Amino acid sequence: MGLPVNNMKKIWMWVCYGLFSAAITALFLYILFPANSIRKIVELKLSYMKPDFSVSIGKLNPSLPLGLIFMDSTFKYSGTPVLFIKKLRMSTNLFTLFRSKTTYDFDASAYEGEITGFIDILPGTGGKAVSVNAALAELSLNKMISLLSISGNKVAGTLKGQLLYQIDVQKTGILTATLSASDFKTELDPPWMTLGSLQFKSVDTELKYQSQTLMIRQCFFKGPQLDGRISGS
Repeated sequence: MGLPVNNMKKIWMWVCYGLFSAAITALFLYILFPANSIRKIVELKLSYMKPDFSVSIGKLNPSLPLGLIFMDSTFKYSGTPVLFIKKLRMSTNLFTLFRSKTTYDFDASAYEGEITGFIDILPGTGGKAVSVNAALAELSLNKMISLLSISGNKVAGTLKGQLLYQIDVQKTGILTATLSASDFKTELDPPWMTLGSLQFKSVDTELKYQSQTLMIRQCFFKGPQLDGRISGS
C-alpha cells in the first residue's frame, strides 16, 4: 500500500528543504567562507600567546562540525622553521563549549606520519594557560627540517612518542617529551674513528626543555656498533 498523496508531498517538501539548507550551508562554508581573515587571526593569535613562535598557513578550509583544515603550515621558532605540517584538522570539543576550559582536538599529516592530540586553553588571572598534548606516529626523520638543521648531518629513521607543551599566563613555555626512534642512522662528517655513520636499532629518550635549557633525563640506545645510556642536561 502506497503513502497518501498529502504525506508524499510533505516528504518531498522536507527533502527539498533539506537539500536547500545543505546547499546554502555549502555556499557559505566553501564560497563565502572568510578564509584569509581567519588565517590572519590564527597567525596573530599564536604570535600573541608565544612571541617566539609564528606560523605561516598556506590554505585554510572549513570542516564540520565546528572545525578548520589547515594546509601546508610552517611553524617557526625565532624565525627558524621547526615544523611543517601538510594537513592539519582542528575541531572544537563540543562538550567543553560551555566550560571555563576549552578543548580543541586535532589530527595532522606530517613527514609521512601522523600527529594527533588536543589543546586545552584555560583562562587565568592575567591571561590564558595553554597545554598542547600530542602523540607522534611513524614520522620520517629525514623529512624533518628541524632535526636536519640542528644536526647538520643526514638523519634517517622513524620517530614516535608523546609531547606535552605547556604555556602559563606569563607565557613561559615548558616542553616534556618521551620519544622513540627506530632504525636510526646518522652520517658523521668528518668521520669519527674511521666510522662514516652511526646506526641504532632503537633510541629511546625522555627530555625536558625549559628556559633555553635542554635536560636529557635518560636516553637508551641499542645498535650493531654501540649500546649505552646517557643522562644529564
